[in-house]
Amino acid sequence: MPELQVIDLSRPVDESTYVLAEMAGYTDPPIRFETWTSIEDKGYTVTAIHMGAHAGTHCDVSSHYVQGGRTITDFPASDFVGPAAIADFRGLGPIGPEALDSLREALRTAAEAVVIFRNTPDDPLTPEARRLLVEMRPKLVVAGEGWNLDENYYESDAFHRADIPLILNPDLDALNLVEDGDLIIALPLKLVRLEASPVRLVAVRGLGLTRHAPSPPKEEKTTT
Repeated sequence: MPELQVIDLSRPVDESTYVLAEMAGYTDPPIRFETWTSIEDKGYTVTAIHMGAHAGTHCDVSSHYVQGGRTITDFPASDFVGPAAIADFRGLGPIGPEALDSLREALRTAAEAVVIFRNTPDDPLTPEARRLLVEMRPKLVVAGEGWNLDENYYESDAFHRADIPLILNPDLDALNLVEDGDLIIALPLKLVRLEASPVRLVAVRGLGLTRHAPSPPKEEKTTT
């Protein structure tokens, strides 16, 4: 049996971890770790954690935006595990529907695949491509850097309305190491009635899972 390799795709969480803030005045709760009991005082350590459900690498589900939508515990654990299907669109500019052809084939041959999205702020999904990706019904999408850019959150809202969970804020450098067919595990905490949860996102290689169609070839951008 080949040696297993585990790639940690999660960002560390501490009191310096970035939390979302908007010009309109919204901010996620700050992260605080507080000593509840100490070894010196009680003979054991317990830490109190204060943070929002969207801190660090986390999973959003439909109730984040949809009234009456499903919460974290409405999804079985199996919905957060599956072989990777890489969608690498870095450097391609705005992503149109034609760029999704290879991903459509990957999802046709492996319905349980987890889409790993690689794009930058210069490579956004066009509205047509976004609609097409939603219609493909991936079980889970791990979002790249060029995700959730609009202040009205129209990108992720389309996926929430379609009841497709999103993994946000992964370690982007580690995400670039993932290959088609790696087993993706993104298990959220079993937090009842919540719209999101932190996850420990990992890719496991060496299980002999089926590899998928390659990502579209990159092309040089041209200017006129």
